[in-house]
Amino acid sequence: MIIYLIAITVFIIQCSIMYFIYFKDHKLFKSEMAAAYHANNNLDQFFYFLLVPCLNEEKVIQNTLQNLLNLAGQKEIVVIDDDSDD
Repeated sequence: MIIYLIAITVFIIQCSIMYFIYFKDHKLFKSEMAAAYHANNNLDQFFYFLLVPCLNEEKVIQNTLQNLLNLAGQKEIVVIDDDSDD
């Protein structure tokens, strides 16, 4: 019984510490993430290798491929067909 109470106490203390750390650094973390997301990186420097599995996708494959082709950057698109009926 005492081990159970110790485990519950340790758990509550850990949760309290994590809660305090999260809210203490929340604004800093949020601003750092926003700055990293909006960095002036040139998206054309990225290379995408995309595998597109499809099975009976006649109705949507054209739209899917068009959206993938509209991505910025260099890309290689491989469509994998698994013996479709269409």
